[in-house]
Amino acid sequence: MSLHTSDDLSDVPAAHDYQLDGRSFGLHSVTVRYGSGPDRCTIYPRDTPVEERVTVWLTADRDAFVGLEEMR
Repeated sequence: MSLHTSDDLSDVPAAHDYQLDGRSFGLHSVTVRYGSGPDRCTIYPRDTPVEERVTVWLTADRDAFVGLEEMR
């Protein structure tokens, strides 16, 4: 198993700022690569304190995520 954040993988988008309903928020992603199974990507709000991340994250197999441009 190896851990990669959005800052050190070229195929994973870096943390970005978004707006929804007039509210701004940043997202950060972390990808964990497994030798015996699918890689897993976790996305969470960038400014979330470590102790609160377990309540606001989303994790899925890496291949479940697609780029925005692919879906347009």
